[in-house]
Amino acid sequence: MTGDENTYRLVRLPGAAIVELVGAHDLSTVSALREVFSLLVTGPDLIVVDVTETEFIDMSVLGGLVSLDRDVQKRGGQFRLQLGPSRIVWRVLEITGLFYHFEVVQTREAALRLISRNAPPCPRSDADAT
Repeated sequence: MTGDENTYRLVRLPGAAIVELVGAHDLSTVSALREVFSLLVTGPDLIVVDVTETEFIDMSVLGGLVSLDRDVQKRGGQFRLQLGPSRIVWRVLEITGLFYHFEVVQTREAALRLISRNAPPCPRSDADAT
């Protein structure tokens, strides 16, 4: 983990891993995050990055998320971004055009919902479904 205010928590569940980003994440924390992300690429079927407690992310972290998403999907896994009420992260994703790149969910329950590989593809965002 990084410092007390800008940190991450790794939660492992059967078939899933959740990386909770807390505080601000930028060039100063991206190396540690990329190390964690690299460990997860060959890991569980479902990877969730939870940014509900994230106060700020920059392009270096977004680049890491795009790479993780791509690598997990290449091996047949699923990647989800749990946003919750984090308006700052929502705005960054909107500005960069990445909001629709990721499968975005608002709750942990939605994030952990496994989808059969034979099921039709799900929409990339459940932001409007409440």
